[in-house]
Amino acid sequence: MFNKTIVVCAGIIGVAAIASALLLSNLKINFKDGSDTINVIGLASRKVPADRAEFSFTVTVNSKNISAGYARLEAECAKARNLMYGAGFKADELSSSPITLMPTFVRDRNGFDTAEIRFFVLSRTVDVSTANLPLADYGSQLPQQLMAEGAEVSVSSIHYTCSEPRQCYDELLAAAGADAKTKAERIAASGGFRVGKLLKAEPPRSVSIDSGNGAELVVSLALYADYSVK
Repeated sequence: MFNKTIVVCAGIIGVAAIASALLLSNLKINFKDGSDTINVIGLASRKVPADRAEFSFTVTVNSKNISAGYARLEAECAKARNLMYGAGFKADELSSSPITLMPTFVRDRNGFDTAEIRFFVLSRTVDVSTANLPLADYGSQLPQQLMAEGAEVSVSSIHYTCSEPRQCYDELLAAAGADAKTKAERIAASGGFRVGKLLKAEPPRSVSIDSGNGAELVVSLALYADYSVK
């Protein structure tokens, strides 16, 4: 199925190379030893707007008593969730992990742990995922309000993504196929040859998503292809 698709895509002449900086940094073209074959990597990318934002926050408390620690952590997490709900987040946009419990031991004069427990560290992480991007930016600052009450709160950076990246797959596959064919033709021509038929194509199962530019994402696809040489 993929080979048939790539053969059709590779025959599209005149499609411009996409993301030239990426192409130059990842170009791998060579003649294979002992065979008249050109191996190329066709690359394509495009910018798409994010339609979902995700972040998480972890609430941590210390307690000498496990039961009291659980109760306090539950109370602090409830405060955090109420802050989020008050800002406009929905219940199904928040999901909580199980509580983790870790003892901290008293150390001896040499700095080694003894069998005596000093206190327990209890923590719970809440994952937040929403399609309201401005709300995510605002909401990621809310859990810090709990720190004023003595709880320890850490918040992750916001991660942007798109819910349906595969909708770009066919478009990028066609562009990557055309890019691979163009590269193979260029290399063959430099040696006085012509490109023959497509021998093998290895398209990925999905696109890659780069969220380094915040809410503006870059989706990309790399296609490995072998062409015969005439």
